[in-house]
Amino acid sequence: MSNGTGIHKEDGSLYPSGALPSHGWGTWPPQTNADASQSGGAQRIVVRAIVVDNQATARRSLRWELRLEPDLDVVGEARTGAEGIALAQDCHPDIVVMSVEMPVMDGVQAAERLHALAPNCLIMLLTVRDSLETHERGRAAGARVVLQKGNPAIFRSAFHDLVQFVKARNTPAWPETGPVYGTIGEGNEQT
Repeated sequence: MSNGTGIHKEDGSLYPSGALPSHGWGTWPPQTNADASQSGGAQRIVVRAIVVDNQATARRSLRWELRLEPDLDVVGEARTGAEGIALAQDCHPDIVVMSVEMPVMDGVQAAERLHALAPNCLIMLLTVRDSLETHERGRAAGARVVLQKGNPAIFRSAFHDLVQFVKARNTPAWPETGPVYGTIGEGNEQT
Protein backbone atom coordinates (compact mmCIF):
# COMPACT_ATOMS: atom_id res chain seq x y z
CA MET A 1 0.00 0.00 0.00
CA SER A 2 2.18 2.86 1.22
CA ASN A 3 4.20 4.03 4.16
CA GLY A 4 0.96 4.84 6.03
CA THR A 5 1.17 8.62 5.82
CA GLY A 6 -0.90 10.93 3.67
CA ILE A 7 -4.28 10.61 2.02
CA HIS A 8 -5.04 7.35 0.27
CA LYS A 9 -7.00 6.79 -2.91
CA GLU A 10 -9.21 3.74 -3.34
CA ASP A 11 -6.40 1.92 -5.17
CA GLY A 12 -4.09 2.42 -2.17
CA SER A 13 -1.88 5.02 -3.80
CA LEU A 14 -1.26 8.39 -2.20
CA TYR A 15 -2.56 11.68 -3.51
CA PRO A 16 0.38 13.91 -4.45
CA SER A 17 1.12 16.65 -1.95
CA GLY A 18 -0.82 19.79 -2.84
CA ALA A 19 -2.93 18.03 -5.46
CA LEU A 20 -6.19 18.32 -3.55
CA PRO A 21 -8.44 21.31 -4.25
CA SER A 22 -9.34 23.66 -1.42
CA HIS A 23 -12.95 24.25 -2.45
CA GLY A 24 -16.23 22.47 -1.74
CA TRP A 25 -17.92 20.14 -4.16
CA GLY A 26 -20.72 20.11 -6.59
CA THR A 27 -24.30 19.26 -6.86
CA TRP A 28 -26.67 16.42 -6.41
CA PRO A 29 -27.39 13.63 -7.53
CA PRO A 30 -24.91 10.87 -6.71
CA GLN A 31 -23.27 8.83 -9.45
CA THR A 32 -25.33 6.31 -11.39
CA ASN A 33 -24.26 3.18 -13.17
CA ALA A 34 -24.13 4.25 -16.83
CA ASP A 35 -23.84 0.64 -18.04
CA ALA A 36 -27.30 -0.16 -16.70
CA SER A 37 -28.92 2.77 -18.49
CA GLN A 38 -27.13 2.01 -21.75
CA SER A 39 -28.31 -1.61 -21.67
CA GLY A 40 -31.93 -0.58 -21.15
CA GLY A 41 -31.99 -1.42 -17.43
CA ALA A 42 -32.80 0.92 -14.59
CA GLN A 43 -29.99 3.16 -13.42
CA ARG A 44 -28.33 1.97 -10.24
CA ILE A 45 -27.26 4.67 -7.81
CA VAL A 46 -23.72 4.19 -6.54
CA VAL A 47 -23.19 5.71 -3.11
CA ARG A 48 -19.67 6.99 -2.44
CA ALA A 49 -18.12 6.85 1.04
CA ILE A 50 -14.82 7.62 2.71
CA VAL A 51 -13.43 6.30 5.99
CA VAL A 52 -11.49 8.54 8.39
CA ASP A 53 -9.72 7.06 11.43
CA ASN A 54 -6.20 7.47 12.79
CA GLN A 55 -5.82 3.71 13.34
CA ALA A 56 -5.11 1.54 10.30
CA THR A 57 -6.78 -1.49 11.89
CA ALA A 58 -9.96 0.52 12.50
CA ARG A 59 -9.98 1.71 8.86
CA ARG A 60 -9.57 -1.88 7.65
CA SER A 61 -12.37 -3.06 9.95
CA LEU A 62 -14.70 -0.32 8.73
CA ARG A 63 -13.97 -1.14 5.08
CA TRP A 64 -14.63 -4.80 5.87
CA GLU A 65 -18.05 -3.91 7.32
CA LEU A 66 -18.89 -1.53 4.47
CA ARG A 67 -18.18 -4.16 1.80
CA LEU A 68 -21.47 -5.81 2.80
CA GLU A 69 -23.49 -2.83 1.55
CA PRO A 70 -24.57 -3.17 -2.10
CA ASP A 71 -24.14 -0.19 -4.43
CA LEU A 72 -21.44 1.31 -2.24
CA ASP A 73 -18.03 2.46 -3.37
CA VAL A 74 -15.49 3.26 -0.64
CA VAL A 75 -13.47 5.83 -2.56
CA GLY A 76 -10.72 6.48 -0.04
CA GLU A 77 -9.51 6.70 3.51
CA ALA A 78 -7.70 9.24 5.65
CA ARG A 79 -5.89 9.25 9.01
CA THR A 80 -6.87 12.65 10.43
CA GLY A 81 -9.78 15.06 10.32
CA ALA A 82 -7.79 17.48 8.13
CA GLU A 83 -6.89 14.70 5.69
CA GLY A 84 -10.53 13.60 5.70
CA ILE A 85 -11.70 17.08 4.72
CA ALA A 86 -9.15 17.28 1.89
CA LEU A 87 -10.08 13.80 0.68
CA ALA A 88 -13.79 14.63 0.78
CA GLN A 89 -13.17 17.77 -1.26
CA ASP A 90 -11.44 15.64 -3.89
CA CYS A 91 -13.70 12.56 -3.85
CA HIS A 92 -17.11 14.16 -3.22
CA PRO A 93 -18.51 11.37 -1.04
CA ASP A 94 -22.16 10.98 -0.16
CA ILE A 95 -21.23 9.58 3.28
CA VAL A 96 -18.22 10.10 5.54
CA VAL A 97 -17.59 7.56 8.33
CA MET A 98 -15.24 9.18 10.83
CA SER A 99 -13.81 8.54 14.26
CA VAL A 100 -14.30 11.23 16.88
CA GLU A 101 -11.05 10.54 18.72
CA MET A 102 -8.19 11.59 16.45
CA PRO A 103 -5.12 13.79 17.04
CA VAL A 104 -4.70 17.31 15.64
CA MET A 105 -8.32 17.75 14.44
CA ASP A 106 -10.88 15.45 16.00
CA GLY A 107 -13.90 14.06 14.18
CA VAL A 108 -16.31 16.64 15.62
CA GLN A 109 -14.19 19.54 14.39
CA ALA A 110 -13.82 17.88 10.99
CA ALA A 111 -17.57 17.17 10.82
CA GLU A 112 -18.32 20.83 11.45
CA ARG A 113 -16.04 21.90 8.58
CA LEU A 114 -17.33 19.18 6.25
CA HIS A 115 -20.93 20.08 6.98
CA ALA A 116 -20.21 23.73 6.17
CA LEU A 117 -18.54 22.75 2.87
CA ALA A 118 -21.09 20.16 1.79
CA PRO A 119 -24.34 20.09 3.76
CA ASN A 120 -25.68 17.21 1.60
CA CYS A 121 -22.82 14.94 2.65
CA LEU A 122 -24.02 12.64 5.45
CA ILE A 123 -21.57 12.25 8.33
CA MET A 124 -21.43 9.24 10.66
CA LEU A 125 -19.25 9.74 13.74
CA LEU A 126 -17.95 6.77 15.71
CA THR A 127 -16.76 7.25 19.27
CA VAL A 128 -15.26 5.26 22.12
CA ARG A 129 -16.81 7.73 24.58
CA ASP A 130 -20.48 6.92 24.95
CA SER A 131 -21.48 10.22 26.53
CA LEU A 132 -24.30 12.66 26.02
CA GLU A 133 -21.75 15.45 25.52
CA THR A 134 -20.06 13.62 22.63
CA HIS A 135 -23.40 12.93 20.97
CA GLU A 136 -24.57 16.52 21.38
CA ARG A 137 -21.30 17.93 20.04
CA GLY A 138 -21.41 15.59 17.06
CA ARG A 139 -25.01 16.40 16.18
CA ALA A 140 -24.40 20.14 16.61
CA ALA A 141 -21.44 19.82 14.20
CA GLY A 142 -23.71 18.36 11.52
CA ALA A 143 -23.29 14.61 11.98
CA ARG A 144 -26.38 12.64 11.03
CA VAL A 145 -25.28 9.64 13.10
CA VAL A 146 -23.19 9.38 16.28
CA LEU A 147 -22.54 5.82 17.45
CA GLN A 148 -20.35 4.14 20.00
CA LYS A 149 -17.69 1.92 18.45
CA GLY A 150 -17.92 -1.78 19.02
CA ASN A 151 -21.46 -2.73 17.98
CA PRO A 152 -21.30 -3.98 14.38
CA ALA A 153 -25.01 -4.78 14.12
CA ILE A 154 -26.07 -1.23 15.02
CA PHE A 155 -23.33 0.21 12.79
CA ARG A 156 -24.50 -1.85 9.80
CA SER A 157 -28.15 -0.93 10.39
CA ALA A 158 -27.44 2.80 10.73
CA PHE A 159 -25.09 2.82 7.75
CA HIS A 160 -27.61 0.93 5.61
CA ASP A 161 -30.24 3.52 6.51
CA LEU A 162 -27.88 6.32 5.43
CA VAL A 163 -27.25 4.57 2.10
CA GLN A 164 -30.99 4.16 1.53
CA PHE A 165 -31.50 7.84 2.37
CA VAL A 166 -28.85 8.85 -0.19
CA LYS A 167 -30.57 6.70 -2.81
CA ALA A 168 -34.00 8.13 -1.93
CA ARG A 169 -32.71 11.68 -2.43
CA ASN A 170 -32.54 10.87 -6.13
CA THR A 171 -36.34 10.60 -6.25
CA PRO A 172 -38.70 13.58 -6.68
CA ALA A 173 -40.22 13.29 -3.20
CA TRP A 174 -37.26 12.58 -0.94
CA PRO A 175 -37.83 13.55 2.70
CA GLU A 176 -36.13 16.62 4.09
CA THR A 177 -35.00 14.63 7.10
CA GLY A 178 -33.57 11.18 7.20
CA PRO A 179 -32.40 8.71 9.78
CA VAL A 180 -30.89 10.14 12.90
CA TYR A 181 -29.19 7.71 15.25
CA GLY A 182 -27.59 8.02 18.60
CA THR A 183 -26.73 5.34 21.08
CA ILE A 184 -26.19 6.33 24.64
CA GLY A 185 -25.95 3.69 27.31
CA GLU A 186 -27.79 0.40 27.03
CA GLY A 187 -30.80 1.58 24.98
CA ASN A 188 -29.29 1.80 21.49
CA GLU A 189 -32.62 3.10 20.25
CA GLN A 190 -33.10 5.11 17.10
CA THR A 191 -33.86 8.70 18.05
